[in-house]
Amino acid sequence: MSICTPPVSHAPLAVACLGHNLNVLCEKPLALTRADALRMLRAAARVGRHLLLATKFRHVPDVVRARELITQGEIGEPVAFEIDFSSKVDMSERWNSRRALAGGGVVIEDSATILVSASRGLVGRIDLSWSLNTGRESFVTVYGSGGTIEVGWRGSQLRQAGRPPVAIGTGYDKAEAHRRMLASFQALVAGDAPPWISAGECLRTVAAVEAAYVSLRSGSWVQVDMRRARERRPAFEASA
Repeated sequence: MSICTPPVSHAPLAVACLGHNLNVLCEKPLALTRADALRMLRAAARVGRHLLLATKFRHVPDVVRARELITQGEIGEPVAFEIDFSSKVDMSERWNSRRALAGGGVVIEDSATILVSASRGLVGRIDLSWSLNTGRESFVTVYGSGGTIEVGWRGSQLRQAGRPPVAIGTGYDKAEAHRRMLASFQALVAGDAPPWISAGECLRTVAAVEAAYVSLRSGSWVQVDMRRARERRPAFEASA
C-alpha cells in the first residue's frame, strides 16, 4: 500500500493498513509528531510488516554514488555539509501550505534555514524555500578533509585538491527516482531486497523537524535525543 495523502492522515491510514497485514510505503513526512510516528512503527513491528518512508532521493544514482565515495574515504573525514532545496513556487492555493493538513516544514514557513552541529565536529546548513531561487547547481555538498562532493540537479562531481573534478553522475531525474523506489519496495515485499531506510531513521526524520520548531520558538540550540531510535547513531543539535 502506498500512502500519498496529506500528512495529517498518514498515521491513521498507515495503522489501519498495517492492521490488515499490508506493507506500507508512506510519503514524507512520516507523521506530524514523533508520538504518531512511534505509533505507526510499533504497529508495523507488531504485525511483522514493512513501513517505509518514501525517500526517493536515496534512489538517485548520483546520491548513491556520493554515499559510496564518502564511505570509501574519497573525501577524507566529512567536516561540513550544505543542503539547498530552494525554488520560487506559488503555494497560495496548495493544500500542503495549510498547517492543519501538512503540519510543518518549508511549505508552511515559506523559507527556513536549519543549522546542525553533530558529534565528531560535523556541522551543516540546510536551506529550504518556496519563495527564493538561489540558483545553486548542487542540492547537496559534502566537504571533507581531503575533498568535496557536489550532488547536483544536472550533474555531480568529486573534487580533490590538485586534481581536476571527476564526474560521478548525470543529475536528478524525478520520474526515474520514483520508479527505482517503487521497484525497490516491490523487491522488499517479495523478500528479494533489504529496506533502504530503518525504523530508527524514519523516526529521526520526524524528530529533526520537531527539534527545528522547538529551536525556532526558544531561540536556542535543541539537542535531538536519538537513543529512542534504538540505533547507535551520533547525537546532533539543531537550530532554526
